[in-house]
Amino acid sequence: MLRLQAATPATAQACDLNGLEKLPARTITTALPPALGLAGVQHWKGVPLRQLVEMLGGGEHSHIQLTALNDYSIRIPWSDLVRYDPIVAYSRNHQRMGIRDKGPLILIYPFDGHPQLQTQEYLNRTIWQVNAISVR
Repeated sequence: MLRLQAATPATAQACDLNGLEKLPARTITTALPPALGLAGVQHWKGVPLRQLVEMLGGGEHSHIQLTALNDYSIRIPWSDLVRYDPIVAYSRNHQRMGIRDKGPLILIYPFDGHPQLQTQEYLNRTIWQVNAISVR
């Protein structure tokens, strides 16, 4: 279950994988940096993070935070959503991902199309086992 939280409690909601799959999806085909432990080109499908943020009433001046099952948390700047359009992926190579496969949700950037993403900063932002998205 993914917790979607906005600045006002009235707009907080929960969304399961079936609900995410009903939203307009996008595919990113890319190889992840070796440090992330998934070799080779992978086909990722998911919902653009920008779309989820906007559903929660967020925009350019929002504080966007993703949290993983292990409580790891990372702030994602709005500029990433505009420049790179990362997705909250729910499938890899046409299959849902289990927790042991970095799932069920992982934030994916288009690494192959943007060499500037090959830095520790973006490795840190490629958060897996996402279970909450907060927009304030």
